[in-house]
Amino acid sequence: MSRMLKVRNNDNCHQRRMPYGTNLKQYLFAEEIWYLFLHFWIKMSFLLFFLRLSRSKRFRTGVYCVMGANVFVTVGTWALYSLQCIPIEAYWYPERHPDVVCLPFSVSLWLPATAVSATSLSEECRD
Repeated sequence: MSRMLKVRNNDNCHQRRMPYGTNLKQYLFAEEIWYLFLHFWIKMSFLLFFLRLSRSKRFRTGVYCVMGANVFVTVGTWALYSLQCIPIEAYWYPERHPDVVCLPFSVSLWLPATAVSATSLSEECRD
């Protein structure tokens, strides 16, 4: 926290100092939630397009199943990220909550990535 960043306007007249790394974890957390939201809608747009490709009931049922999996994975990942430390503030400021045990980093990293990859592969492997 001793290092400082200089933030300047375009005219270089105004200058203020802010601590290096302020709220970076909170920003990255919010960015990850937003990324998942966008990823969800990109997948849904492809899946809705796939519904138009075939009138086969089997194909359409498969698309609906993948849509359900996409919703489940997105909501589950949001829940995992939001509940990885209780209270969530312990994730951002571990020094304020020394007794809180959070999920291991590898679980919060690999579990959502595996689930998202599985739904992506299920889109590709449909009949």
